[in-house]
Amino acid sequence: GNIQNDGHIETLSKIIFLLKKKYNKTFNIHIIGHDPENVIKKISNPNLIYHGYLKNFSDVESIFKKCSFGSALYDFGVNKKKIILSAKINEYFSHSIPVIASNNSYEKKIINKKKLGYCSNSIVKICNFINSCSINKKK
Repeated sequence: GNIQNDGHIETLSKIIFLLKKKYNKTFNIHIIGHDPENVIKKISNPNLIYHGYLKNFSDVESIFKKCSFGSALYDFGVNKKKIILSAKINEYFSHSIPVIASNNSYEKKIINKKKLGYCSNSIVKICNFINSCSINKKK
C-alpha cells in the first residue's frame, strides 16, 4: 500500500530490522501507489521496494501473489476513524491477504472480528506475529 508520510517508512524499516535481528528473517515490503516525492526519497532500505502507481491490474496481481501480509499501519499516535474501509484493505481482503494494522484504525473492528489479520501499535508484537505466521506457514 502507499505510505503517505515519513512515519510509515520508519515503522516499516524498524519492522524489517527487528525481524532480521530477532529472528534472522528477511522480508521485502512492496509499496504500490502515489506517494509524496519527499516520502519516496526517504526509501533507502533495499527491502522496501517502491513500485509507484500501477495502471495494469495484472501488475498488482503479480505483486500480491508474492505477499504474505498487507500493511495498514497508520500513524500509531493518530486515532483514525472512517465509515468505509480504505481501498487497499478491500484489495487485501479480496486476495485473501491478511492485514497488519495499527490498533487505532477503524479497520481493527473488522480485522479482529473476522480474524483477517492482526492489529497492534507495538512493533515488537507485530514482528512476533509475523514470525509466528511464517513458522506456521512452513508446516
